[in-house]
Amino acid sequence: MEQRFFIKDQLARHGITQTKVAAEFGCTLQNFNKKMRRGTFSFEELEKIANLCGCHFVPRFEPSASNTCAES
Repeated sequence: MEQRFFIKDQLARHGITQTKVAAEFGCTLQNFNKKMRRGTFSFEELEKIANLCGCHFVPRFEPSASNTCAES
């Protein structure tokens, strides 16, 4: 699923508007929508969106079928 569709889904599930997220970021709704279309959120911004939804943002590497990732 594309990042923007996942974010839109999570915001809708938690009753949070894109306008509210834009205000939390200190930007206009137009600028927020541009970031959504381009998928240019930083990890910090994704964490902020997750926190607004009451969720945790956990970036991680997952092994592919042909490779394994070393566990730390």
